[in-house]
Amino acid sequence: MGLFKMIQELLEQFNEDLDEKSRANDLLKQIQEEGFKRGVESLKDKAIVALEPGTVQTIDQSPNQIQIFMNEGQGYLINNDLMPLASSIKVKPDQEVKEGQILIALDNADSLGLEVFAYTNEMLTKLNSIREMLSLGLPSAIGQ
Repeated sequence: MGLFKMIQELLEQFNEDLDEKSRANDLLKQIQEEGFKRGVESLKDKAIVALEPGTVQTIDQSPNQIQIFMNEGQGYLINNDLMPLASSIKVKPDQEVKEGQILIALDNADSLGLEVFAYTNEMLTKLNSIREMLSLGLPSAIGQ
């Protein structure tokens, strides 16, 4: 095989990898946007409410972020990079919640910088797969 042919094949593979990463980033952005839309839906009267019934699995909290994951796979992420969250978590692990039940009460009337995401099980599975693929630089099965 000539040097020119080898370089051409390497360039083709490089372009395919770039296309794959671009599609992965586009899909990642699309899922995050959908999660944000669902997060806005979950924001009711200065509270985050459950969009579906479920059982709380884990709650992770830091000054600027709260994550709640359910056994059924859905998850809620509340984040504020500008200031600590002034909130009260109204649920605990292993608690069953109904659709519309308050998960988190937002005690601070100032919502500047507040981001709320609500993900379904399918969305979280895709997000994790895409992020892993991008971090490892491996080809993916996007679109399957």
